[in-house]
Amino acid sequence: MRGLKITQETVSMSHSFKHLLSQGRIGSMELQNRIVLAAMGSNFATQDGHCSERLIAYYEARAKGGAGLLVLETSAACFPNGSTMPNTVAFSHDKFLPGLTELAERVHQHGTKIVAQLNHGGKMAQEDTAAGRPIPVPSPLKRAASDMFQVLTQQEIGHFIKAAGPDGKGPQYYEMTERDIADTVVQFTDAALRAKKAGFDGIEIHAGHGYLLASFLSPYTNKRDDRYGGSRENRARFLTEMIAAIRGAAGADFSLLVRLDAMEY
Repeated sequence: MRGLKITQETVSMSHSFKHLLSQGRIGSMELQNRIVLAAMGSNFATQDGHCSERLIAYYEARAKGGAGLLVLETSAACFPNGSTMPNTVAFSHDKFLPGLTELAERVHQHGTKIVAQLNHGGKMAQEDTAAGRPIPVPSPLKRAASDMFQVLTQQEIGHFIKAAGPDGKGPQYYEMTERDIADTVVQFTDAALRAKKAGFDGIEIHAGHGYLLASFLSPYTNKRDDRYGGSRENRARFLTEMIAAIRGAAGADFSLLVRLDAMEY
């Protein structure tokens, strides 16, 4: 099996976990096994969104370890807008292609596939808050107290929660117009095509965790009365239009995954 060092332990494991270690398929994407690395933030990209050597080596090590599929950490389709953490991988411009291409090539050397998780953090885009950039949301938000601080250390709060923003007033939100929604669909489509050009095997649209697309899906945060709000079909329209646009542009053979919440907090 490519990517795995064959030892007696490996042979024993292949008998014990014959389904896990058998070939799999997601759409047209064939996997050497069914081990998938889920997207987890590393903060190993550069501050300006490029793939660093440290980030590339991190993912290459997981591929060398034998995983069948790697899902890249949450990456900004509209970088710098929509970044949920510092040192976010960017897909918003062709200048990022050299690093993204090298990442895909080094993962592929070990027989592993890789998909890019494209995201816009919406109300969770802490880097927009920190920079003072207005944040798009489906509907005006009611500010509420959060219990997140109860489970974070002071160091974590200092590094990852930048709630005050540069003016101390906290995040500044604006309600998206239909034009804003259409423009975001174009940005995600362009990002997906960039991933394909870099050699990625597909993309995963992040529509969970309270991020932008999830906030449209949720009746708790989506109070719109136009064709993007109200019924379940309307609340899903932003996402389904994005799926259709990416599928139409990238073609049927480019794998397209969607991450959804099983339940909301």
